[in-house]
Amino acid sequence: MRSSSVHSSNRDSMICGVVANISSRFGWSLFWTRIISAVFIILNPVFGLLTYFLLAWILSK
Repeated sequence: MRSSSVHSSNRDSMICGVVANISSRFGWSLFWTRIISAVFIILNPVFGLLTYFLLAWILSK
């Protein structure tokens, strides 16, 4: 049980580490970089499905 908590904390630190690296490299705010990256991660499947349905609708004509 303890190893699963270690894996989840490593995963969180990996994601936050990447965002922290991006924000420090470009001089952006860490808070806003985390917010924007979370929005992109959440909306990515939505954009993919929207594009798929749009292309299926256009190509069916």
